[in-house]
Amino acid sequence: QDFQKQQSEDLKRKEEMFLQVLSIDENDVLANFGLGETYLKKNELQKALNHLKKVLSINSNYSMAYLVLGKVYEGLGQLKEAGEVYAQGVEVASKRGEMKPANEMQARLSKID
Repeated sequence: QDFQKQQSEDLKRKEEMFLQVLSIDENDVLANFGLGETYLKKNELQKALNHLKKVLSINSNYSMAYLVLGKVYEGLGQLKEAGEVYAQGVEVASKRGEMKPANEMQARLSKID
């Protein structure tokens, strides 16, 4: 119980911090990514979707954003979209030599195909 309360407070603190950054610069990639990840953890998937799409519209080489966005689509039950995002993400991450996200996306892609 205490752990869940602590986790919930941590997420709320992170959310407020990222929102503060975005109030100064709405195109801040790290803040948008952090907020997307935070909303995924809070299971606020529609909000997460918006921020992660924004990250990729600003920086299409942000491989971790593909991974988290794919998870959001999976959570929404949109497996076709998740698959497309993972496939794109694997390509981006591989080109950049980022094998950890590439491998995780490949594994998730195999499960939903």
